[in-house]
Amino acid sequence: MGFWFYMLVMTLLLPTTLTVIGAIFRKASPRDINMLVGYRTRRSMLSKKTWVFAHAYCGRIWLYSGLVLLPTVLIAMLCVIGQDTDTVGWVGASLLALPITVIIGSVIATERALKKNFDPWGHPLRRNGEDTAS
Repeated sequence: MGFWFYMLVMTLLLPTTLTVIGAIFRKASPRDINMLVGYRTRRSMLSKKTWVFAHAYCGRIWLYSGLVLLPTVLIAMLCVIGQDTDTVGWVGASLLALPITVIIGSVIATERALKKNFDPWGHPLRRNGEDTAS
């Protein structure tokens, strides 16, 4: 039972982190573009507008993904309560792949959105006379 509880905590850690950081990034990006905190890619750090856009976009993905993953992981772990250590370990390890996939996918999606909405210098692309990144 102790190992099951340990795996429960470990498998809920990443979805909880995604939810919390997603909520924070969705509302506000780190104040200044920096190399330590935030969604840091070459494209996101081009300008203040790309920085804010990338955090809001990625934050939305992380928030909603985390909210979906939390009950999913909890239900899956409840299904193996009382099972042998190997079963709990394999299920727990498999569940850890879900948020990792979300993180990788969110980077790909955010970079595509940045490329679609900003030019190579970080200026918003104008469509129909309006900023698409506003």
